[in-house]
Amino acid sequence: MYSTILTEKKEGVGIITFNRPEAYNAFNLAMRVELLQALEEMEKDEEIKVIILTAAGDKSFCAGGDIKEQAAGFDVYSGRQRVRNGNRTLMKMLKMDKPIICAVNGFAIGVGANLALASDIAIAAEGAKFSEIYINIGFIPDFGGVHLLPRLVGLARAKELVLTGRMVEAQEAKEIGLISQVVPRAELMSTAFEIARTMAKRSALALALDKDLLNRSLDLDLATNLELEEFAMGMCFQSEEHKQAVKDFTARKNKNK
Repeated sequence: MYSTILTEKKEGVGIITFNRPEAYNAFNLAMRVELLQALEEMEKDEEIKVIILTAAGDKSFCAGGDIKEQAAGFDVYSGRQRVRNGNRTLMKMLKMDKPIICAVNGFAIGVGANLALASDIAIAAEGAKFSEIYINIGFIPDFGGVHLLPRLVGLARAKELVLTGRMVEAQEAKEIGLISQVVPRAELMSTAFEIARTMAKRSALALALDKDLLNRSLDLDLATNLELEEFAMGMCFQSEEHKQAVKDFTARKNKNK
């Protein structure tokens, strides 16, 4: 069905794998289209509650945009359309109810780094590297990098990374807040899947509301955030998942008396 990605699902988890290892999983136009299609399909699949985004091969998660395509050149209109198509995928990642875990298995360069930023949880294998490399080829960060990076690492650090394009090792990426964990390469997918499987056992409504409220929180004042919390908790109180969780908790407590 797809030419640049692989998809599967198990135990409530959908897995999307970039599958161009011979090209370091460079993010070409076909991959941009297919990633969005896969996200839309998994969004509609009621059996899937969490999504993992990873890549085939042992060298690169995503080496950025496909230089061979870029070498052909774009005029102002087609260049803008190319970025706009990528932004549709970005907004899907940010706005969809289902949390996305990014398992970075190697180089995450340019858009590859920003795919990790756009995910809800990002973990990386030892040896993985990140770079906002755009300045090296006369570009600015696309795929939300200018918006997302300062919110994760602070404005001063974001400026340094963007203006120099330097490479960041996995451990430093964790220390500055780009990712949340660094794990041995052999344990990357098992760690990501265990996180995803644990989340998939939780309330789908609560997962969706948590993601939405956290994503909004930095752009809103305290009073607005508190108001949104009130509405969200009101919805949770009425959910069947919450009611069943309370029954299960009460039953366990009574059993242990």
